[in-house]
Amino acid sequence: MKVMHIYENQLKAVTLFLVEKEILFHPTISPNGYPDFTGRFGRKNVLIIDRNIMTKIVEFCRAGKLNDAYIRKLIGALIFWAEFNDVSITGGLALNEYATVKGANDDASLENNIFLEMFEQYSPQIWLDVFENKISEIPPIKITHSKPYKFEVENDHYLMHLSEVICLFRLFLSTHIEPYQKVMDFLSWVNDNQLFCAYSTTYACMLFSNKVKQPKLSSSDTFENKLRKCSNQAWDLSYLSTWSTLYWDEVDTDTNHLFATMDTDLKRIFMNTHDMSSNLFVRFFGESNGIKIQTHYEEIFSNRIKPKMSAEKIYEVLEREKTKLAFNGTANK
Repeated sequence: MKVMHIYENQLKAVTLFLVEKEILFHPTISPNGYPDFTGRFGRKNVLIIDRNIMTKIVEFCRAGKLNDAYIRKLIGALIFWAEFNDVSITGGLALNEYATVKGANDDASLENNIFLEMFEQYSPQIWLDVFENKISEIPPIKITHSKPYKFEVENDHYLMHLSEVICLFRLFLSTHIEPYQKVMDFLSWVNDNQLFCAYSTTYACMLFSNKVKQPKLSSSDTFENKLRKCSNQAWDLSYLSTWSTLYWDEVDTDTNHLFATMDTDLKRIFMNTHDMSSNLFVRFFGESNGIKIQTHYEEIFSNRIKPKMSAEKIYEVLEREKTKLAFNGTANK
């Protein structure tokens, strides 16, 4: 058994780097990107990584080098921190996205083989050396036989978010509607069509108040181009909502589920969703319009019966939204 000699200042440097860059998230452990496991010790820990991080890890391991020094440092810090603290890293959601987009399992299976081999081939010391810039290259992983995995499976969260985002982007393209009214229209649409997601509601507020990256979209874009951009945003929301099903009742389990992302908008959506210091709608639209949205929101839930979302219902809503997107791409009647 090999023994690593790690100094306290090295551990501190890794942790402070991840805290400074706000990479690790959890509603109670790390609501602002600053992990605090007080009251959560003695439990298992799982870290879900998004597609951007997964892609860079696989690229680094496959080629043995990565030109971006910052990303290299971040990967070194993240993997060392996880291994030192006995945190299991999973890229399952990222591979689900990749296989679904590709329409096949082969490439995602290869990535998973590389990802799994990474834990066998590289020691925590290598990742610490990468973080400290003592090395900039690592021995490439060579996969001679790729074990097949199935990642191309239907993700209900993604399909429902895709319908939502199509609705949101149609509203985005409608210039005749006031921003706060667009949020109200979106809430009404969700009430009529599917389940509410707190992250989607936050994204809607941030989209229409110009507090997140605005989609590069126009009414003249092709249907395929519009749908691709909708799909990209739907996957982002899917990471958050799928993860929420794991952390929602984890107090009754023995496992903490954390999430890691470099995406600035995903971070903002997460933090604003869990920020209870002020009313979400007032925060983005001011007192007057924010209260209008809040009143509308409360009216919806005052007599709402949670719908049952069967696969048939999910696809029915999605096809209807695709038709609207193909027809004129806006919320105009």
